[in-house]
Amino acid sequence: MKEVETLGIVLYNRDYKEKDKLVKLFTAKAGKQMIFIKGGNGQRFQSKDMIQPMSVSQFVLNLNDQGLSFIRTHSDTKIFRQIQSDIFLTAYVTYMLNLVDMAIEDRIHDQPLFSFLLESINLVERGMDAEVVTFIFEIQILSRFGVYLDFEQCQICGKIAQPFDFSWALQGVVCQNHQEQNLNLAKEDPNVLYFLGLFSKVDLVLLNEIKIKPDMKRKIRILIDLIYTEYVGLNLKSKKFIDHMNDWLS
Repeated sequence: MKEVETLGIVLYNRDYKEKDKLVKLFTAKAGKQMIFIKGGNGQRFQSKDMIQPMSVSQFVLNLNDQGLSFIRTHSDTKIFRQIQSDIFLTAYVTYMLNLVDMAIEDRIHDQPLFSFLLESINLVERGMDAEVVTFIFEIQILSRFGVYLDFEQCQICGKIAQPFDFSWALQGVVCQNHQEQNLNLAKEDPNVLYFLGLFSKVDLVLLNEIKIKPDMKRKIRILIDLIYTEYVGLNLKSKKFIDHMNDWLS
């Protein structure tokens, strides 16, 4: 067993036996860890904020190489109250948490991904369009699934001039000079590909605002869903909930 002091984000929690909890943390210094919380499901447990999904705390953890680990101390718990008060914001952030849980193995240190997730949550909490933040998150986390797509230059001649179409065969965009070839093209709106190129390289720390019209967001969602179906193959309940949630608004 080793002791680690680290910032951690709660990905989810679930009941364990009658009064205990299992909490999945994504930590800055030790990757994902499954934590046993004795009495965490009891009425007398006084640290309920600390184990809420998407809450962030400073932890001192006792980590086991195999099996469950434990919290020694915690402090400075942050609750994202704007997100938790809105079912739509909660849905998008929950989906991002689920993507992280699927993208890397447990106990794998990934500080950049931790920072990316935390900044994404902070942006949603501060009022950034949650759907747009989710688009950015989905595109940039693709590499953790071993998927590398190029939206910046033609995969055949290297040109960077728009407009592009997307080639499923080449896993990237092609310019107009090559769109007559048999490249299994998406026949996509070039503006959608422009935004995906922007999403793939934008730094969330420097992001102020991106405004996208509803019809364009709908087109972007369709293509990202196709990308995840073709290259990743996830079937997350949180994503299905977002799809149903969008149906409520249509």
